[in-house]
Amino acid sequence: MSASRRLQIVLPALAAALSAAYLHLILRDGPRIIDATAYYLEAKVLASGALTLPVSGPPHATVGRFLVAAAGSRDAASVIFPPGYPALLALGFLVGAPLAVGPALAAVICGLTMDVTRQMARRLALPRPELVVALAGTLSATCAALRYHTADTMSHGLAAALLLASVACALRLAPRGSAEAAPLPALGLGLTLGALAATRPVTAIAVAIAAAPLLPDLRPRRHLVLAFLGLAPGLLLWLAYQHAATGSAVEHGPGSLLRPQRRTSRLLPLRLRRGDWLPRRARRLRAPQPP
Repeated sequence: MSASRRLQIVLPALAAALSAAYLHLILRDGPRIIDATAYYLEAKVLASGALTLPVSGPPHATVGRFLVAAAGSRDAASVIFPPGYPALLALGFLVGAPLAVGPALAAVICGLTMDVTRQMARRLALPRPELVVALAGTLSATCAALRYHTADTMSHGLAAALLLASVACALRLAPRGSAEAAPLPALGLGLTLGALAATRPVTAIAVAIAAAPLLPDLRPRRHLVLAFLGLAPGLLLWLAYQHAATGSAVEHGPGSLLRPQRRTSRLLPLRLRRGDWLPRRARRLRAPQPP
């Protein structure tokens, strides 16, 4: 086995092992921050075959920062996060190992990082591509931020893996005038973008904008249809969860999961009521002062 082939096995395994060690030694084998526990709860709900969480007693005794009352029901609640990562975590619950999902994602991220780096190195005709690939894999495996975000039960690791997978698929699309591309990269691009939309929608929008210039060059045209069909599973999952939580798949209402939460509502200009597109601090500053 060549040295490059060994690194393709060793570095992803190292990434998974370090994330598992972080989970055991620092997080003490469980989710810790409130975001992670909310994702964990949402995954358990999905693993049970439901989209909303049954609750008993007064709703205000249950709902809170990340748990909102489901639309049209006084005895059900929903976690505010999109369902992409919880759906993957639910698979972990179904096989009895939800906390193994994070370290597995760590290995996938490292492997995809090496694959994307290899493709880019070949396109740029770098003199020693395997050295660049080894460096990229080493940086991924030893990155402290990735170790935490693939140890605790949050969506950042899956989002990183899907982003890298979409880039890997996009790099394999054949440009105009070249031989026809295989259908799998086109379908994979759609599937990863759809799953990313169900995980972190704003990230998916950014990747879709970057990938859009590649689509007109896609040959044959049926591969373009495959790319759009691949979007369907992730988007349908997201819309179904949005409908269960808010009563509408697309409406931007008071209970909508699209509505900015926490600090987002103070930082991003996403709400459209008159005078509400400014950050809250700026609105306070411009408000008339009492005499």
